[in-house]
Amino acid sequence: MEFRYGGKADEHDWSGTLVVISVPATFSTVLGMTYADSDLIQIQENVIAKAIGSLNFDVPEVKR
Repeated sequence: MEFRYGGKADEHDWSGTLVVISVPATFSTVLGMTYADSDLIQIQENVIAKAIGSLNFDVPEVKR
């Protein structure tokens, strides 16, 4: 599941992505968050999205 959020705090625009991955008997979370005082926030959001998209959560098959 992926959740995107944003808002304003401490006079900064904040943006983030939280990803929750459920694999049998395991939960993993990935959090990417940034703030920006300029138009660079879109570039930072794209970097976070690419980093999360590059993660591999495949579980190898167990040989018995």
